[in-house]
Amino acid sequence: MKLGYDIVKDLIAEADSPIKTIVAIYPGRFQPMGKHHADVFKWLQGQFGTQHTYVATSDKVSLPKSPFTFEEKRSIILNHGIKNIVQVKNPYKPIEILDKYDPLTTAVVIVYGKKDAGRLRTTKKDGTPGYFQDFSKSKNNLSGYGTHGYFVISPHMSLKVKGFGEMSGTTLRAALSSADPSTFKEIFGWYDPAIFAMIKKN
Repeated sequence: MKLGYDIVKDLIAEADSPIKTIVAIYPGRFQPMGKHHADVFKWLQGQFGTQHTYVATSDKVSLPKSPFTFEEKRSIILNHGIKNIVQVKNPYKPIEILDKYDPLTTAVVIVYGKKDAGRLRTTKKDGTPGYFQDFSKSKNNLSGYGTHGYFVISPHMSLKVKGFGEMSGTTLRAALSSADPSTFKEIFGWYDPAIFAMIKKN
């Protein structure tokens, strides 16, 4: 994991590059964040370092798919050992994070799963480059986030729960609705009685 970060440091250290900082963002609803989500974030930190790598999520509550408030989600995410958590209006346009950085000297990288990344268009209808570009194809010629953003595709982090199979947002919430402490720990990788009670309430 450290090798990826070393490569990024080399990229932004080149004298002729205007990019001095790369901000990496893991956006999503995280209703809630399971162990597999946390593993994606830790993978992202391994690629881009810890200082400028963030989770971006909103405070939107909409039953049944989004039952948790930002503060409830934050309490869960903190238990995964993740601290750079920012409340944003739109996780996929995280201006609340980027406004702290210079748009000319800061590149932004968003992490997507393979399924979601396949929906991204890298060209506009007229054939010109779109805003988001593939980081792996652009890393030697990065632009500031005022011009382009970049995406990376995370490796698949599998999480299967007995009786429910592979975890998605819907199956994760279904498994938690009837979970005992053992199943809770299987899903999250840790157990906290207060958070267990909060999740069961939702």
